[in-house]
Amino acid sequence: MKDYTNGEWQVKDLLVMDIYRGSRPSRTTSVLIETGEGDMTLFFEDFLIYEGEKYRFTYLNATNTVIKVEKITD
Repeated sequence: MKDYTNGEWQVKDLLVMDIYRGSRPSRTTSVLIETGEGDMTLFFEDFLIYEGEKYRFTYLNATNTVIKVEKITD
């Protein structure tokens, strides 16, 4: 909880190496995202994230919980 209060957030552009949405994929279920920084959890997917594409992730460093994802366009 202290990390949330102190704002220990990271913002990084990362390549999605793998993604797991569970047995019943839905835009509203949580997803596990594998990146070069390790596995991350996103609890609400605003738009579909695809393997092999680069995104800007804002996440809590201590837990790798993602709070914001932005698509990076070339």
